[in-house]
Amino acid sequence: MNIDELKNDWKNLQPENSIVKELSMLKKTKGNSQLNAIRLRLAIEIVSYVLFLAVYYTMFDGDKKPLYANLLLVGSFLMVIIHSLTGYLAAKNIVSGGNILQSMVNYHKKLKGYAIVSLLTRTVSLICLLVFFVSSIELDTGKKWMLVGLVLIVVIQAYVNYKIWSVRIKRIGECIENWQS
Repeated sequence: MNIDELKNDWKNLQPENSIVKELSMLKKTKGNSQLNAIRLRLAIEIVSYVLFLAVYYTMFDGDKKPLYANLLLVGSFLMVIIHSLTGYLAAKNIVSGGNILQSMVNYHKKLKGYAIVSLLTRTVSLICLLVFFVSSIELDTGKKWMLVGLVLIVVIQAYVNYKIWSVRIKRIGECIENWQS
């Protein structure tokens, strides 16, 4: 067999249709399932925050609240939206090194910083939401206890988010350690 025959055979070689179909199905379904879940969550969050911001002024008497409460609420919600968008873009562009191990190390470092900012933005936005709703209310003893309960819920939520992020970061760190050994 000479080189020309080999080239002709190569050109005429047709892959099995089942393999091509399996690869295309894998690409459609499994390839970006995590990214699709992040995108869906991001869309739901953004729509929810934007809808809330669109109606809070009239539905929750934003015009009767102090200016600082309105600014805190809007600013914190915009901060969460921007942070979620940057998180999605970061998840979309994970590869950032010469090899897989270096990309994982870089991702691990970025994830630690992202986790801290995520915890802060979520917690601050909940506190700002509480400030907004409490800013024009006279607090008697019963309302103060309800406020203490709400603050406790915010603290518990922050702790649960911290534990979730810790597990994620630890899991990636263990993968890096296993890969290096």
